[in-house]
Amino acid sequence: MDEPEVHRALTRSLGRLRARLVSDGAACVVWLEFDAWRMDPGDCDADIEVAFDRQIILDLIDGRLTLEDAILGEQLLIFGAVDKVEAFSDALLIYIEGLIRMPGTPPLLRGYRQQ
Repeated sequence: MDEPEVHRALTRSLGRLRARLVSDGAACVVWLEFDAWRMDPGDCDADIEVAFDRQIILDLIDGRLTLEDAILGEQLLIFGAVDKVEAFSDALLIYIEGLIRMPGTPPLLRGYRQQ
């Protein structure tokens, strides 16, 4: 998929869904608004909550752990209504597929590993 296709697919999948991402205890609510991602580090309303730590993300990226194993092993926690969790899961797969095809991803990943 090229970038406009990924954006359209994300928009269809997410709709107005807001996700609170909690990474290593720091929370931020993210959502897609028209043509841009929005973030609010405050305590605004969210449809779902996803809690994880940096090591889990690296284990997933490096293939040491599957998403299913991370969820079943409660290393990646997802809270919310089933339809919202399903929409988020679909959108996450679309996002990852688009991300791995972008030329800027390798430097982004290197920076993440160095944090």
